[in-house]
Amino acid sequence: MKRLLLILGCALLGGVAMGRVSTREAPPSGEHREGSALRQHLETAMTQMDAGIQSAEYRESLEFLRAHPGEVAQELEGALLEEPGSFGKWQLTYLLGEVGNERAIQLLRDMLDRPIPTPASSRTGEHRIDLRHAEELNSRAQAVISTARIAVHRPELRDRVLASLLETAREVPMAAAVAQFELQKLLARDSDAFLPPPRW
Repeated sequence: MKRLLLILGCALLGGVAMGRVSTREAPPSGEHREGSALRQHLETAMTQMDAGIQSAEYRESLEFLRAHPGEVAQELEGALLEEPGSFGKWQLTYLLGEVGNERAIQLLRDMLDRPIPTPASSRTGEHRIDLRHAEELNSRAQAVISTARIAVHRPELRDRVLASLLETAREVPMAAAVAQFELQKLLARDSDAFLPPPRW
């Protein structure tokens, strides 16, 4: 959903309640109710992200989103592939790693294949940072980390995650170092499982 970041941003700044239905309107269909619930849980997860699992609301939303990983990936596709870099985009990229499935792995990989926007040039003698460009780079690095994260809470997708990280390390220069680091962490975790217990 291309305007998801804008919608969620308004909710975060102004406390807009998403998915409300006027009493004069017809009751929403089951599909509409589920879509509204999905966006509401995405909003809650974003607003409660700092508190993390210490927040009961965050845990509840995470549980809901993990039960609908395909719908989450579909909802976030436009925002992650089309929207410019922002903190909100980084948050959504992070969340996808916490709830994602095989479709999410492909979406995160597609993010890395998109052309990197050219940073805004500054006048001679000025030293300015293009924040949108910097946030875009942060989101792409997080896409690699989120891919690896999926293997932690969905171990059945471990081989798919490893294949995606290996492909990223070989084909995406700007993300290669992060992909190699995440590969090493996953493989080290596997090797630790086979290490003999220490002798005291």
